[in-house]
Amino acid sequence: MALVKIGQWGGNGGSAQDISVPPCKLTSVTIRSGQAIDAITFSYVGMDGLEHVVGPWGGPGGSPTTFKIGPTERVKEFSGTHGPFGTLADIVTYLKIVTDATTYELGVKSGTPFNVPLQGNATVVGFFGRSGALLDAGWQSGATGTGSAYPYPCL
Repeated sequence: MALVKIGQWGGNGGSAQDISVPPCKLTSVTIRSGQAIDAITFSYVGMDGLEHVVGPWGGPGGSPTTFKIGPTERVKEFSGTHGPFGTLADIVTYLKIVTDATTYELGVKSGTPFNVPLQGNATVVGFFGRSGALLDAGWQSGATGTGSAYPYPCL
């Protein structure tokens, strides 16, 4: 499996956020949102074989939406918008996450769109970015596997 980091979408505010153990499989995502993306929390199985919970990156505003990623389910698209919000010059305002099973849309479409559909059997396995009181910038970690179902052959 090859792991790649893709992005930055959003501004340079807040603090840099990243994970310490390389990811194999995204297992759940919680996004707090209202008029923008307030925060993200997620869990993943790392290359060490353990589950890791990361976040929240961002603030306590908005309402939480949590979704689980099934054992054979994959995130095949991560897109959204970023732009000004209140006094902030550039934050993530909207996210769309598409899995094999469903589509999640959070926040409000406003600003500059971004879209990175993954090709073939590639999938989103984690995130990194910038956050302060809101999610300032979002990125994704994408992986290409061998086409096998979870667990990925990365342990």
